[in-house]
Amino acid sequence: MPIFTEYSSLPFAAWLQDTRLGRKYALAFCYLLAAAFTLPIIFLKQHGFIVLIGLVKFMMTASFWMSYTLTSEVYDSKNRVNGLGCGSTISRVAGILLPIVCNWFQKFSIWRVYAVLAAVVLFAGFCHIFLPYDTKDRKLDQLEELDEG
Repeated sequence: MPIFTEYSSLPFAAWLQDTRLGRKYALAFCYLLAAAFTLPIIFLKQHGFIVLIGLVKFMMTASFWMSYTLTSEVYDSKNRVNGLGCGSTISRVAGILLPIVCNWFQKFSIWRVYAVLAAVVLFAGFCHIFLPYDTKDRKLDQLEELDEG
């Protein structure tokens, strides 16, 4: 299962962000599709659980790859380094706290963990739709002019 979700998501992400969607909408599409795969987990309980978890992981890994591409094209070096460093710090702290939070949620219901995941990923997808501009069909020089103007 990790071979499918980790390694095959990179070619999918590369193909998706170079299609007509562009980087911004492709990233939003991955987040929204991950949320769409998470919602049935909450309601179906046991049926198709592993397959849906694999699809959620696939879409989240693809969105991780696309976020690096988008941030390197949209933001200048100073802001990009600060943002990626802050994001890395938050993800490491979340990696430490997540087992504790999931254990606490599991006392009530394991499905609440997936409900929170669906809500956060859905929110991230809608936030990406409203990003100020996309890098589709633009050269990097044109993006620098947007920052200055």
